Amino acid sequence: VESRKNDTKILEILKMINHQRTKICTDMERHFLAELGGDCSTPIAALAEIEDNKLFFKCLVAKSEDDPHIYSCNRAGNLNEGKIMAISAARELKSLIE
Repeated sequence: VESRKNDTKILEILKMINHQRTKICTDMERHFLAELGGDCSTPIAALAEIEDNKLFFKCLVAKSEDDPHIYSCNRAGNLNEGKIMAISAARELKSLIE
């Protein structure tokens, strides 16, 4: 859900319905996609999940739609390490497909 940056009334309402664990996961997935430079036509998959207060991340990427090779990596860490893990995973996969 998005809102105008200066709409404090709506921002307060959104804070009440925000699910922090889901936000942690979606933020991690978005950091991964942004670092990798993926778009709607790039064959990429990213999944962040929280289990037992640990953050787990699985990701896949292919060079192109014509390349049968799929490269993957996994990360696990603390809930506050999502961005670091996402960027690390993206850089690892980027080095394999370039």
